[in-house]
Amino acid sequence: MESSITSSYKAGRNRMAGTLVGALTGLLFASIQPGNAILCGLGTIVLIFICERFHWNNSISIAGIVFIAIMVNLNGKSPLLYGASRILDTFIGISVALLINYLVFPPNIGKMVQDQYATLLSKLQTSAKQISQPDANCDLETVHAQIESLEKLIQAHGKDTQLFRRKAVDLSQVEDKLRVCKNILHHLSVIQDNLSSPDMETQNDQVISYHQQRITQHLQFLLA
Repeated sequence: MESSITSSYKAGRNRMAGTLVGALTGLLFASIQPGNAILCGLGTIVLIFICERFHWNNSISIAGIVFIAIMVNLNGKSPLLYGASRILDTFIGISVALLINYLVFPPNIGKMVQDQYATLLSKLQTSAKQISQPDANCDLETVHAQIESLEKLIQAHGKDTQLFRRKAVDLSQVEDKLRVCKNILHHLSVIQDNLSSPDMETQNDQVISYHQQRITQHLQFLLA
């Protein structure tokens, strides 16, 4: 189960696609000679090519696991029956997970968004304090990743609402604040770039001062 029903569906789809590719590739190569090391290598290349061809990159790992399981773990079983059982097991598991995610434990998007936003805001405050300090380790890439994660979560909620006709949670205020967070990140990046290039120190000081003021204004808005 994932953070949203749409994400769970995508993960299940990737797993199902990988299982099908791995099972069919394993069935083909196991019918020639199960356990053959050369065929295992060739089969792995084939399944990677198939997954890449259909843009199923997230399915490669599960496809490889299923393929190797069929090639080396038959123990006298029929490759066809073993492959079919893996496909059926995966389908049942995905179906149960989706039903639980939809009916029993639907994701609390509102709480997850608020929690992630609180973490992001705390990180921005810390970065704003540290950015001008000597030898400060201001990790703006983490801030950027947190913003992207929050955006994806909000987008997933929108897709859940459209696809499954669920009641939408009003996230408009968080979206507005997220745009302000992006502005803060921009100002932090400019300050970091200026601090890393010590040429024209007077001009840099003026630029840094301006962006620090803008950061303070944005943070005051978010904390109001």
